[in-house]
Amino acid sequence: MDFKTILSVEDDYDQISIFRNTFDRYNKKDESKYHLNFMSAITIGDAQNILKTSSIDLVLADLMLLGEPKKSHNDNPLGYIKEIKDLYPTLPIFVITGQSANGLKQKSKDAGVEKYFVKPFKNSELIKSIEDVFSSYDN
Repeated sequence: MDFKTILSVEDDYDQISIFRNTFDRYNKKDESKYHLNFMSAITIGDAQNILKTSSIDLVLADLMLLGEPKKSHNDNPLGYIKEIKDLYPTLPIFVITGQSANGLKQKSKDAGVEKYFVKPFKNSELIKSIEDVFSSYDN
């Protein structure tokens, strides 16, 4: 089984718990294609440190991190995602957000985001998208 590590950049502890439980359940299934290791960062700084010191295969990025100063890219919530893409251009990023604005979805895609999920979403859709992106990168 192929091991993959997913980093969640999320400040909502309930959402972090949902991710952790979803991946734990996935890992217990016999038909799982991958073993998904889960790491979480509450702040952009924590995420940057984890990216520097760990091998990460996919990022789940919340656009609206409360308490984070929007200090770059003209106060754009996509700023830190663009910074990650600049440093790690092949790293797949999924946006997880409560913002459903089509303009923001298109800007996310333009920034290199592979998938855009609006809360609430089905965990099965997230898992399917994760498997799809890993399968495409493995080929």
